[in-house]
Amino acid sequence: MNITKEPNGDLQAVVHINITEEDYKDKVNETLKSYRKKANMPGFRPGMVPMGLIKKMYGASVMADEINKLVSEALDKYIYDNKLDLLGHPLANMEKTKQIDFAKDKEFDFYFDIAVAPDIEVDLKSEDFKTDYYKIKATDKEIDITVEDFKNKFGEEIEPEEVAEGDFIDGTLTQVDEEGNPVEGGLVKDIYFNTKDLKLKKIIKEFIGKKVGDVVSFNIKKAFDAKRAKELLGDDATGEQLKADYKLEIKKIRRFIPAELNEELFEKAYPGENIKTEEEFRNRIKKDLELQYEKESDRKFVDDVVKKLTEKINFDLPVDFLKRWLFESNQGQITKEQIEQQWESFAQSLKWQVIEAKLNKLFDNVLNVSNEDVRNKVRSYFGIRDRASSNDQIEQIVDQVLSNPQEESRIYNDLKTEKLAKVFNENVPKEVKEVTVDEYLEMINPKTPEAEKEEEKKEKKKEKKTEKEDNKKEEKA
Repeated sequence: MNITKEPNGDLQAVVHINITEEDYKDKVNETLKSYRKKANMPGFRPGMVPMGLIKKMYGASVMADEINKLVSEALDKYIYDNKLDLLGHPLANMEKTKQIDFAKDKEFDFYFDIAVAPDIEVDLKSEDFKTDYYKIKATDKEIDITVEDFKNKFGEEIEPEEVAEGDFIDGTLTQVDEEGNPVEGGLVKDIYFNTKDLKLKKIIKEFIGKKVGDVVSFNIKKAFDAKRAKELLGDDATGEQLKADYKLEIKKIRRFIPAELNEELFEKAYPGENIKTEEEFRNRIKKDLELQYEKESDRKFVDDVVKKLTEKINFDLPVDFLKRWLFESNQGQITKEQIEQQWESFAQSLKWQVIEAKLNKLFDNVLNVSNEDVRNKVRSYFGIRDRASSNDQIEQIVDQVLSNPQEESRIYNDLKTEKLAKVFNENVPKEVKEVTVDEYLEMINPKTPEAEKEEEKKEKKKEKKTEKEDNKKEEKA
């Protein structure tokens, strides 16, 4: 076998693989012998079919399989041994490769077009790549919400004698007619809801002061919005049942009492941290929130740096080859016209692949994400670091999670972003800018002029409503 590479313009070459009979003869004969042992033909004992007949029947197809396998392995080895950084994958050059007849030919020549990635220089520490880093700060409002979440999480549930606004009610719902009698074959269902779910104050008042065993009648459509009514009655509920009258017998009243803001709550929220005051508690929450926000800050930083690198590092790409590669490797899924229309997007993506490959070399392959990295990420959901600490049951769950291609891709991309964030944070010049969550969201999802006008309309309506309510209160006073 002989393999050579001939330049074919900038960043392109043709790889020529010459295969002689000596390269494949032994493998083909070995395969044919195994065929002969298994052959079962009329007139011959098992395993005694003449080799000439076996060759006539299977020789060409066996040779084709062995040669194709040989060519594929040889091409991969040549690329690896010569450390060729390719763009895309090798493409068969059908102009140079002659028509092959595996039944007659003994020597074969295969030609492949390849595109080699340009050798580029990347200095992440250059001021050219200086990028803003948006550090998201937790506001008092967000801290207040988290404090309330902790109070609710570690609160207690009691069963009061009478219903008060905000209480939860367990009861049996029975469909009734206009006279309040149970409908024969009508819906009867145990439900659970909060009095806050009721949309009319008039109906809420009907429940206030009621006790276990008391019965309250109401129309389901008037009592709850359509979505909540559907949830309570179930997916099988008919349109008539979603509009019907019901009576509810109260079975249980539940009231949730939030925990008090004291050292006992602080210890439950952050065990062993010896938090004594509300100020210390709020600072600890602030730290937690900002740590969570850090991942989002890193994600945007990575996106912004990648964009800057692809914009500022200029190099040529073998455009014609890459368009052909995109078309042939996505045969049937994308047209040449679509490739032309979306070429700029494809080109940016390919440019980033070249830059990323260079960065990976510069930083000792730290950007590589292995299959085991992905599996370890899933294991970490269960507090397990690696395979040695795992068990068969956990591994089955990992397999199940990663059987979803979208989930596997999401985890892979998250890990890649984490690795890029580490490299970029340690090397790229940055200016840290503090922003709130609202400011950050506005930055990544700026409002359209239409959305701003709509928001202004809503705000004006709200102001008018508030003004009317204030006037009514003054009139009553």
